[in-house]
This record gives sequence, structure tokens and C-alpha cells, in this order.
Amino acid sequence: MKYLRLTIIIYLPVLCLLYFNGCSTEENPQNTGGGSTTTYLWLTAIKDAYVRSDIPEFNGSGAFSLNVAHGIPNGEHRTYIKFFMPQLPDGSQIVEAYINVYEDSRTGQPGSGGIPIGTAQDEWDPTSITWNNQPNPGGPSSVGTQIGSFISENMWRTSGDIKLIVQEHLDNPATNFGWLLDNTSVFDFIRSFTSMNAPSGRTQLDLENGPRLLIKVQSTVPLNESNIGTTVTGSNELGSMYGTGVDILVYKISSGGNWPESWEIGTQ
Repeated sequence: MKYLRLTIIIYLPVLCLLYFNGCSTEENPQNTGGGSTTTYLWLTAIKDAYVRSDIPEFNGSGAFSLNVAHGIPNGEHRTYIKFFMPQLPDGSQIVEAYINVYEDSRTGQPGSGGIPIGTAQDEWDPTSITWNNQPNPGGPSSVGTQIGSFISENMWRTSGDIKLIVQEHLDNPATNFGWLLDNTSVFDFIRSFTSMNAPSGRTQLDLENGPRLLIKVQSTVPLNESNIGTTVTGSNELGSMYGTGVDILVYKISSGGNWPESWEIGTQ
């Protein structure tokens, strides 16, 4: 495995930039009283891809869409995503956590079943993952939540609260291999979600409609570069997209009593 050292810089209270060189930062999260600070984080995907049973050697890394599908002629399509994860100060508690994906199209009848979300069971390389070598050949390791049935195109869809798993990933990074989106439908369909590689998914310096992990954190100290952490290990897909030695936005950060309205958080 290649390891990529990335350093974080924050220029504004709501923006955090990923640097491949040295940097500094400053933050002012909301203190909610009683020595507790509440911070909201929008974490970008650092790698994503989908695989398909009808073309077992197909590798969906770099595709503009992430597909989940079932039936003829589609076969089974599954999506794998891994998010940037900060290192938080000891004692930090995840109060809420959700995966949001932007549903951009569908074909066929998705039926009444949702899309179960599971944890990936082993490391995977977005540039070489296929149906044949995927880490979850038997399907998702369920975490008891899902993306609901199809409602409409061009809208954010959300999982249920996954705070316990995210807390485990933060406390024990070696357990974090990312996430799997599968399906439970008995009808033939394809559902499509905007990937990090799409023009509308993200740019070098902005996070848009690509997959995101949203977390609400309570901590006893304000979160900033010195206690969030400055390294990421594993996939260098972001570096491959934009090059080394350049700023790459990996998360947005905010404080206050509620999720920022400008983030347009998915609610269903």
C-alpha cells in the first residue's frame, strides 16, 4: 500500500484545504456551554468506484456516476466509497453521522426496497477493484441503515444515523475500509449517484455533489489543524486527479446550533 501524507490548511471558518506541503490553520467552533464545543464537518470521498456482475472485470473508478443495480440486463452493481477521516482530540464524541449521496438518475423500476449501507471488509484499490476481487463478495455487512427508495432525480439522499460505526472508525482507523452501497430490490433497475470524479461532484477547491460524510462532533477543546490531524493514508486518488503539491479541498467545517443551511443536507 502506498501512503500519502497530506497536510490541512483552513483559510475561512467554513473551508478546509488539503495541502501536500506545510500549512497552518485557525478555527472558532461554537462553545455550547459546560466545556463542550460543537462542530459540523462535511467530509469528502477520497476514493469511490462501482463494480458489476455482468462484466466481472469492469472497474468503475473515474466514472462520473456510481451505480447500484439489479436484474436483467444490468446484473448486480455495487458502489464502494471511502471518506476523508480527520483525527479528533481524545474524548471527542460523534453526536450524529450520515452518508449523503446525490441521486442524479435512474432507469427501470426501483421498487419499494432501499439501498442497504454496509462497511467494506478489507482494503480496496479504486483503480483495480472489480466484481471478482471486491472486498465484500457476499454483499454488505449491514449497519442497519439504508438509502431509501427512489423519490426523484437531482436531490441529496441520506442514510440513517451511523454515528456508532463512524466513532469506531475514528477511534480505531485500522477498522475503516470504507462503505458499500448495495440493493434489496426484486425489480430490474439502475440507480445512479454523482461520483467524486464528475464535473459536478467536486473541483480542486470546492465540494459539490460528490459523496459526503456529515458528522456532528462534541469535544472539550475547539477543533483545529493541531488536534484534527494532518495525515491521510491509503488511496492517492485525489492526488491523481489534481496532482501533488497543490491545494485540494477535503472538508468543510462549521459551528453553531444547527447544520448550515447552505450545505443542503439530505433529509430522506
